Amino acid sequence: MKTPFRLASCLLLPLLLTGCDSRGTEALSAPTGSPASAEADNNSVAAETAAEPDLDQVAGRSAARWEMIVATDWIQAYDFIHPAIKEHQSLASYLAGKEHHEYRSPSTPVLIGSEGAQAFLELSVLWQTHHPQVLAASNIGDDLTQEMQIIETWIWQDGTWYWSSTERQREFLEKHPDLVK
Repeated sequence: MKTPFRLASCLLLPLLLTGCDSRGTEALSAPTGSPASAEADNNSVAAETAAEPDLDQVAGRSAARWEMIVATDWIQAYDFIHPAIKEHQSLASYLAGKEHHEYRSPSTPVLIGSEGAQAFLELSVLWQTHHPQVLAASNIGDDLTQEMQIIETWIWQDGTWYWSSTERQREFLEKHPDLVK
């Protein structure tokens, strides 16, 4: 009997990401050629640069999230979740049942691809359930540890990478065959 895999109760929430003009109102009100206009243009370029996904940051964000998960600091792990998901999943809902899951020895997340504001990271982690009903099942051995090969989807928003979903490697790659090595 295989135990169900569940890193989070919210998997792959479809998000519609729309582009926005990142220039502030000062760029619209300052006369062209003025020092205020030059500063506004510099601020606009900096804002646009920050708005573009920085793929160099996403693996570090994932690793930091996994540090929180391994340490069972679920409240800090919740902070990595995309704001749109948080709107539909309260902290209390997120925390429900977390005491039944143990994660150990996550590998270093590896960026395997990106599409627009999404990045996909592959890693493995040891997972073990401590759910009383599973432990009471008579046909299950002593060691319930499983090595999970997973792929996380992260979304870039407002200059920050947020976790969006986790899927088993096989299931993710079936949906994204273009990312197969």
